[in-house]
Amino acid sequence: MSGFAKRSSRVRLLCLSSAVLASLYALPAMAGRVDMSGLQVEQPGGYDRFIVKYRDGSAESTNATQLQRSLTNAASTGVAKRAGRALGLQKLRRLAAGGADVVRADRKLDRVEAESLMRQLAADPNVEYVEVDRRMYAVLTPNDTRFSEQWGFSTTAAGINVQPAWDKSTGAGVVVAVIDTGITNHADLNANLLPGYDFISDTFVSRDGDGRAANPNDEGDWNPVAGECYLNSPVTNSSWHGTHVAGTVAAVTNNAAGVAGTAFGAKVVPVRVLGRCGG
Repeated sequence: MSGFAKRSSRVRLLCLSSAVLASLYALPAMAGRVDMSGLQVEQPGGYDRFIVKYRDGSAESTNATQLQRSLTNAASTGVAKRAGRALGLQKLRRLAAGGADVVRADRKLDRVEAESLMRQLAADPNVEYVEVDRRMYAVLTPNDTRFSEQWGFSTTAAGINVQPAWDKSTGAGVVVAVIDTGITNHADLNANLLPGYDFISDTFVSRDGDGRAANPNDEGDWNPVAGECYLNSPVTNSSWHGTHVAGTVAAVTNNAAGVAGTAFGAKVVPVRVLGRCGG
């Protein structure tokens, strides 16, 4: 390689190294965490209160003037440009637990503006996290004695997180037909039952001595003799499955007894189609 080519290569490497260093210096410091979960729930009129946590030991965490300067800088960027005027952002108070600050904008922001402001706040390397100061509401916790045992209502992966749903609807005005083994007399369910029907015509299966009738009473689906339903079918006790399902749907709730119903404002029509040996 000629001396000129070597010099050219060195120049190109030097330029490349300089460009890499410049790009590294241009990278922003690690931004704080932005919790967007509060934007998933619409606030009436928009969002104007946020929680900002500055890192322990930062100037903003100890100096009110520096804190306000940081808030003003964040509020003077993207949100202000879109709105056509400066956005005011003031500290309301410091939370006793954790040391974060509640701040308020001088106007309501829509979801896009709120996200923009939160990201701009979090871009400050002294900010640990930013989140919406969400308005929370009490959710119904029924006093049914066995409610704590109803794991299917829980917030775990196996549950349906039913309590927040009850604040929106309890099933009032809805009628649910439970097509199953019928229904039994049950104090925690009777008030939510409508007249049903028995569609079993085979008296061996129905055990009630008649055919189809407007009486959905569950006479039991036990099997006292092995092999009576199919080859090697076992001896079994009654399942009372129709009552179990009806209770899951609409057990009387908040009555200090038994369990809670998923849609306890609904009514159940018990339809009997299953008896001894099925149906």
